[in-house]
Amino acid sequence: VFICYTRVRLIKERTKPMLIIKDYEEKLYKKIRETPDEYEETGQISGSKIAQPALTAILTMLGIEKKFDDYTLAKFMRGHDVEEKFIIRVFDKPVEISETGHWKANGSDFTWQYEMKDAYRGCTCSIDVLELPERGMPIIHEIKSVSKMKYDRVCGTGMRKNQMAEPDHSHCLQVALYAMSYDKETGIMPRCYIHYVNADDYRVSTFEIEAESYVDELDQRIDAIYTAFAEHRLPAYIPYEAWQKGKYNSFSELEKLSEDDVNEYIKRQYPQAYEKFIKANIGESGVEYVAS
Repeated sequence: VFICYTRVRLIKERTKPMLIIKDYEEKLYKKIRETPDEYEETGQISGSKIAQPALTAILTMLGIEKKFDDYTLAKFMRGHDVEEKFIIRVFDKPVEISETGHWKANGSDFTWQYEMKDAYRGCTCSIDVLELPERGMPIIHEIKSVSKMKYDRVCGTGMRKNQMAEPDHSHCLQVALYAMSYDKETGIMPRCYIHYVNADDYRVSTFEIEAESYVDELDQRIDAIYTAFAEHRLPAYIPYEAWQKGKYNSFSELEKLSEDDVNEYIKRQYPQAYEKFIKANIGESGVEYVAS
């Protein structure tokens, strides 16, 4: 009994309250907040916008700034870090590469962030990694850094081990846009891989996507955006996925508004962007904006 008492007393002495210093965390988050967005807004539909509700895509195209808290911004930063490490280790990407983003390794030519400005139906695309093997079809690689919880849900592991593995539908549509755009540019339909990387332990699950099977829905989402511009009428906020509500919605204040209220709100809060929207038209190369 005496020994047990002594051990408890010693443990208590070692666990005295300590001062938690937040200075380093604040310095880190300050740097994250100051990190510029690596993608320049083109005003056109892109792969990431295809995954978003039509209203979110349109507001982003109009240049309305997204608002995220520090925690969400940090998660985005972690995602970029994990994805880059995956590319370096799996595809032997050099730390320093040319401005074209091109390198050779293991008998293949690779391009990082391969861009297509005049892509499928006037969209723009930035492919994570485009691989051109010495033999065989071109390969589009889309890398997604995800939390353990999402990895288990998508890949059917852990607590979801009895669930069928299935990639996110919006990610499939994003890759389908890239594939259709590459086919438009080259006349070749590439193979498409989505790599899910568990940010906690770097487990990886890869899905091969049949891009052509998603074209009908891809066209529907593009049509929803172009119709809004053609009719000069913003749609109500309608999420495609359950996770697009709440903290991951950069325009959460619009979630419960009617279509009329959305138009009035944007007209009042963002008059320049709304005027840009009203004056825009749809052309052969996507949305055409009138210079102010």
